[in-house]
This record gives sequence, C-alpha cells and structure tokens, in this order.
Amino acid sequence: MTNNVVTQYLNFLPAQRTEEGAEDLLDQVMDSYGTDRPIFSLVIAEKAKNRFIGSCGFTPLDDEKNLECYYALLPEYWGRGYATEAVSKLIEYAFEMLDASSVSAYTSIKNRRAWGVAQRCGMKDMGPVRYRKLPGKKFSITRVEYLNCSFLNGRDDVYFGY
Repeated sequence: MTNNVVTQYLNFLPAQRTEEGAEDLLDQVMDSYGTDRPIFSLVIAEKAKNRFIGSCGFTPLDDEKNLECYYALLPEYWGRGYATEAVSKLIEYAFEMLDASSVSAYTSIKNRRAWGVAQRCGMKDMGPVRYRKLPGKKFSITRVEYLNCSFLNGRDDVYFGY
C-alpha cells in the first residue's frame, strides 16, 4: 500500500500511502473480523519463493449477499495472470461458500489493466460510475452468470491465503 505505482489508481489519501497508513488499514481489516460486515482480505504469494506479490479480497456492499472485490499486485508481477486467477478464486468462493448474490469491482476510469482482469473473470462492464467521489467503471457478475461461466484451471505457482 506504500508503493505509488500500485496505489496510483486507488482511492487512497496521501496519509494512507505511508507505513503508518498501511498499518492503520491492516488494523481496520483485522477489527472488521469481529463485526457483522467483515472485510475478507488475502495475501497473494509466489509459491516457489513464498514471496508476497499482492493482495485481494472483498467486502460487503449494501448487504452481505452483494460483495465488492479488490485486487492489487506489485508491478513486477503484472501481466502474468496472477490477478485474474486471484479474482476468479474470490468469485468462486463468494458464490460457492458465501452464497453471494453478486460480486462487483469498481476500477479507476484510467486503469485498463483492472478492467481486463474483471472481464476475464466473467464480470460485465456496467459502465461509468462515480465511486467514492472519483470517476470509475463498475464491473459485476451475478450468481446466475457465474454458474454459466467457465473459469481458469487452478495455477500451481501461486497460493492465496491470510
């Protein structure tokens, strides 16, 4: 969260892009686990080297059946399919384990890479939106759409976990 390239399209305040801001965000995530609206947050790691390469997760939107997913990778891992695999697994978990009604992703209007990830995971482009006061795009997939999609086969060079 302190990497300016990674966070360039995220809706973070400057104070949130510092070590202290990242620690505060982690504390908020951890504190959410004891609430009725937890933030589901995972690490994405390169399996062979047990190296952190990014994070992903989701949080409830209007109710616990509609979820917003998020994903971010270190730049040196972009373009390798890791984000697509992570988001596809999030979607699978949301529908198969949490009985979600929909999963959405809100992206910066400028972040075409994030658009591609969402679309490769079966999400439909719902068009432009204003999200947390910034122009963006919304992508979404419903349970019915998920059940009619084919997803990537699992990768064995990355793992997803806490």
